[in-house]
Amino acid sequence: YETAVCEQYIEKTVRVKLAEGDTIYSIFATTPSPVPMPFPERLAKFYELNPHLQKQRFIAGELIDVPIVEKRENRCKQ
Repeated sequence: YETAVCEQYIEKTVRVKLAEGDTIYSIFATTPSPVPMPFPERLAKFYELNPHLQKQRFIAGELIDVPIVEKRENRCKQ
């Protein structure tokens, strides 16, 4: 049998401490996902992880979770 490299994507979160003046754009820019995610998908996941931020401004010093996707390579049978 032959082995091939199979890609597996894993959703993770990164905990970020908000700074004064942070926006969703600055947070995503300073915490890039190793595997690019479409902005609408990442934004939806962000609000799923931080539902209170849908109706609240960002508060400096608050800890939030930012979604990222990483790629893990496996050996798999073909």
